[in-house]
Amino acid sequence: MLEVLLILVILIVILFIWRGSMTAVVMGLLYGLLGLLGLALAGMTVFFLWCWISLLGFRKADGEFVRFEHAPRFDYAVYLVDGKEYICWFPAETYGRARIYRTNVTQALRIRDGKSQGHVYDRHSLLIMTVGIVFCIGSILFVLWLLLG
Repeated sequence: MLEVLLILVILIVILFIWRGSMTAVVMGLLYGLLGLLGLALAGMTVFFLWCWISLLGFRKADGEFVRFEHAPRFDYAVYLVDGKEYICWFPAETYGRARIYRTNVTQALRIRDGKSQGHVYDRHSLLIMTVGIVFCIGSILFVLWLLLG
């Protein structure tokens, strides 16, 4: 964290010497931060689009939630489809688990029969991908509007 602050201070000093006024430095930093935000949002949009495109290789199936698979950073939902367990590709939701993940309830899933066998998309993953794309594209348009004003 200290390194980031040091780099930021050095950048401000260089911009101040180059531009000559603090207003120009602040505006330059704001435009730079907006540009970085736009790039991050573009990366997230590409990720969500990749997820939607990858769904073309998945087929519909009905399955039941079984348990959570605990991993170092996230928990993953595990579903039982035709006697085989499939791990949800997206991490499990943290809030509202009792409502979202119910045992003994059949859910519509998307599973892949191929090299990445063993993974599944549930309806919450589809909702996250849809909301993610809409939010990212809207945010990118807002950032462009701010930058190009």
